Amino acid sequence: MKYKLLLLDIDGTLRPGSCERVPKENAEAVCAVQKAGVKIAIATGRGRIGVGKGLLRSIRPDYWVCAGGAQLVDYKGADLALHRLTTEEMYALVDFFEDYDLPLRFTYHDANYAYLGYEEFARREREKNLALNIVDGEDQDKHLEEMPFGAFGFLSQEMADRFQEKYGYLGLNFLFSYPGSDGCDILQRGIDKGAGLRELAKLAGIDPAEYSSHKLRHTAATLMLQNGVDVRAVQEVLGHDHLNTTQIYTHVDNDDLRTAARANPLGKVKKRGKIEENGEKEGENT
Repeated sequence: MKYKLLLLDIDGTLRPGSCERVPKENAEAVCAVQKAGVKIAIATGRGRIGVGKGLLRSIRPDYWVCAGGAQLVDYKGADLALHRLTTEEMYALVDFFEDYDLPLRFTYHDANYAYLGYEEFARREREKNLALNIVDGEDQDKHLEEMPFGAFGFLSQEMADRFQEKYGYLGLNFLFSYPGSDGCDILQRGIDKGAGLRELAKLAGIDPAEYSSHKLRHTAATLMLQNGVDVRAVQEVLGHDHLNTTQIYTHVDNDDLRTAARANPLGKVKKRGKIEENGEKEGENT
């Protein structure tokens, strides 16, 4: 099987929480896979505008799955698909978050607008050294120009449950950043990064039924190592807690995987040296 597309998340995968941007070795690992002929897609809960310049270092993605899957973008920054919130969904969120004095922001093409709690968003952004391009939108009129295609708020699970009790018929999903977090992406029914990947694959002429995230992880790890990427860098990208888990890829003895590797044209790519940081593609800002 010829692998064509690899999807990688930013926060917690390419960029550990302790780093201001993607570590250089992670960027080099992704570039090695891309130079071997695999298209790279970056997934994030942020809108494309919320990915600061320099965050990804030398990585120049072919595609983006942004806003939790609501915004699909090509390497030039042009929208391939866009799923906007409806007026009813947006007004329900604003009414609820306003009633309980909770921070809420919406994602638009030019910035993330904090309709409620701008100071809280700005404070957390400073604390975590993020550059999410959040502006004060408490005039609450940006949606008169265009409807948003992403929402993010700070609230407890209890308050999210309370929202569902009142507005559950809307089908909005609250996806918390991690267990115990009070920050969450708010997504429409049927919208998530997995759905975004399937939609992107179809737009790119790839049959999603032929691929799985597990197979793509195996291919990515193997190609990285074949192209001279340090095993610790591969460990970082795959999110393995222990190095010996990653080292499995250095001495694979699975006959089926060996057969697949021999049949895969990408498996014939010669090893490369250390990847140098390359220039940006024309028309793209990272």
